[in-house]
Amino acid sequence: MYPDQSLYPSNSGPELTRRINRTLERAAQIEQSEGGTKRDWFAPIVADAEAGFGGPLNCFEIMKAYIEAGAAGVHFEDQLASEKKCGHMGGKVLIPNSAHLRNLNAARLAADVYGVPSIIVELGAMGYKFQFITLAGFHSVNFGMFELARKYKDRGMAAYSELQQAEFDAEKNGYTAVRHQREVGTGYFDLVTMAVAGKEIEGMRTIENLSDRVQDDRGRGVRGFSGKVF
Repeated sequence: MYPDQSLYPSNSGPELTRRINRTLERAAQIEQSEGGTKRDWFAPIVADAEAGFGGPLNCFEIMKAYIEAGAAGVHFEDQLASEKKCGHMGGKVLIPNSAHLRNLNAARLAADVYGVPSIIVELGAMGYKFQFITLAGFHSVNFGMFELARKYKDRGMAAYSELQQAEFDAEKNGYTAVRHQREVGTGYFDLVTMAVAGKEIEGMRTIENLSDRVQDDRGRGVRGFSGKVF
């Protein structure tokens, strides 16, 4: 874990984006295997390229990596990459507009090389139309585990039981992680295994007949870069 000062490896963001898209892909596969997809699982990912981790060439390379990973948009800050700090911290060093434009041009060139359309949007011009709650996951996961550990220390398994009961109660609102084996795709891979073995599933015996149940949703054309450069 690192502070928000571009101390982590530059490929961390693209790798995380790739893992998120794989998770969404698995969710689509599971839903398809259970009778057909009912929603578009591939939510657009707006990724953070920090200040580009260097100059124009670095921006060019990280933009390529994000496109390959399936990001829908990429955010570049106009700070000096070697002195980059989180937005709420003092002492930030901004680069000249001309230098920032070169970085953005490099990112846009990467999009051109990959043959995807791109637009450049200035977030400051948006006013308060959008709110980016980037730390919600961090705080919710950490606070949730802290509360469970604190209650478990005092009341043992009763604390965990209450957590699971809250999960069961949330199912009516669409929460599905109670069935953790289903959530990671056990049923989906059971179908694949049975199809390969030629076993009957609800009257269907062949791989051809089962293909609609185990297709991976890639043919819908919803993955990949949508062409936004922030």
